Amino acid sequence: MSVESRLRELAERVQGMSGGFSERDTERYLVEPFMDALGYDSRNPAEVQAQLPVKIGSTTKNCDYAIHLHGEVRVLVECKKAGVALDNPGQLASYFSQVPTALLGIYTNGFEYRFYAERNLGRVKQMDDDPFLILNLRNLDQTAIGRAAKCGKEEFGDADGFQQWVNEIRYTRVVGDRLRRELTGQPSDELVNLAMDWAGVAEKTPERVEGFMVIVRDAARTLLNPTP
Repeated sequence: MSVESRLRELAERVQGMSGGFSERDTERYLVEPFMDALGYDSRNPAEVQAQLPVKIGSTTKNCDYAIHLHGEVRVLVECKKAGVALDNPGQLASYFSQVPTALLGIYTNGFEYRFYAERNLGRVKQMDDDPFLILNLRNLDQTAIGRAAKCGKEEFGDADGFQQWVNEIRYTRVVGDRLRRELTGQPSDELVNLAMDWAGVAEKTPERVEGFMVIVRDAARTLLNPTP
């Protein structure tokens, strides 16, 4: 059975469940089956280690789960009680910064899973502020399922390949957000000037630019809402 099929099967099982679980029950009945669905063996402590000790400053705290691949910790998982809102993942971020081999952090309440990668800045290891993927088992999205599968045991690649894949997702989101703003709001001067170049308009007087802004806006509306 594929990862996608296992995730859909797990999603069917959790429909109708609500909060009220203890954190340990959340881990046992929701999070561990989720890791199993991704292809990791939650019953094998050599692969899925519970309560990984992480030294932070002068204290040692325990990350709920650490997933080992090829002898190295690659995934850190931090859990909250089922249904509890997922606020700032500061605790997971602090663990992530102290585990050099970690590539992926997962923050979850058993129903929703937020996937974080390394912030690609400088030499200091830091977890990104925003998740590159959010998977909600009670509201499955096909794109999210496919991306979650890429984080499973069978497809989890090397560090460089994983980071490149995450960056592609980030870039796609940034470009998509910009296109959405351009096409549904007031087009930027940059887009209007580009459109005038496409149309072969060489003389860009203020009046022509203003008129072309209306043309770009109308063209975007036609593109997004074509007449049957």
